[in-house]
Amino acid sequence: MNQLQELFNQGFSVFPLATNSKTPTNKQQGFKNATTSLETFQQLQTSNNNNVGILLRNAGLIVVDIDRHENGTNGIELMAKLSKQGKHLPEDTYIEMTPNKGLHYFYSFNYTSSNYPNTIKLFDGVEIKTNDIIVAPSKLSGINYTPINNWTDVKEAPQWLINEINHRINPTSSRDYSYKSTVKTWTGKLLDEIIQPNFNNGERNTELTKLAGKILATGCTSQTAYTFLLMANSALADPLPDNEVNTVFKSILKRESKKVGGLVG
Repeated sequence: MNQLQELFNQGFSVFPLATNSKTPTNKQQGFKNATTSLETFQQLQTSNNNNVGILLRNAGLIVVDIDRHENGTNGIELMAKLSKQGKHLPEDTYIEMTPNKGLHYFYSFNYTSSNYPNTIKLFDGVEIKTNDIIVAPSKLSGINYTPINNWTDVKEAPQWLINEINHRINPTSSRDYSYKSTVKTWTGKLLDEIIQPNFNNGERNTELTKLAGKILATGCTSQTAYTFLLMANSALADPLPDNEVNTVFKSILKRESKKVGGLVG
């Protein structure tokens, strides 16, 4: 009860979920039942063992959800590598370890508009949650969500993370340049395609294959072409995993092998 009471002490909007589940029971409506009253919450419970969720936007919070997937994607290892490149997640904030040994980092965040999807893919195995999240004292498969630090420790989101989020929801938001060329060359059009690719999820493999061919046609090295292709993929709202981009590049590079030597491993 102490962990549950603390959620209300923080002024969070809290709602019950089914026992050992991220979803509500048939008698509950999930985040639509969110309340800042412990008494109301208890009336909504179908069991004292119900799991618990909170509304994030109401509290001015985001969660960096870092997973260890069964398919081998390990967001924790990825974030450790990115940390060395300056994309460090401060660990003196409130964090929870999930039953699957993932991590939820909680940060305060200034929602400047309503144009934030509930889930924003940041990297493979790393997502941003902006709407609601399951929290301690919840359990899945009988395993607890384990708090690390205290709710009073919540820190502001680091600037690099804010920039990444804003870029995902509005890729042109950080570009205030007013220059516009009167004549756009073939190379100019290609650069625009790389920085601002415009195709939906079902077209990603096909369009990235075409783009790889155009980049290689410039006569650049295979490594340069591959770097630009990764850049184009990362600019997508829902990027392909790196291994799929690698497969795409290998296929086009094989076709262009008479012009460009070597395959990307």
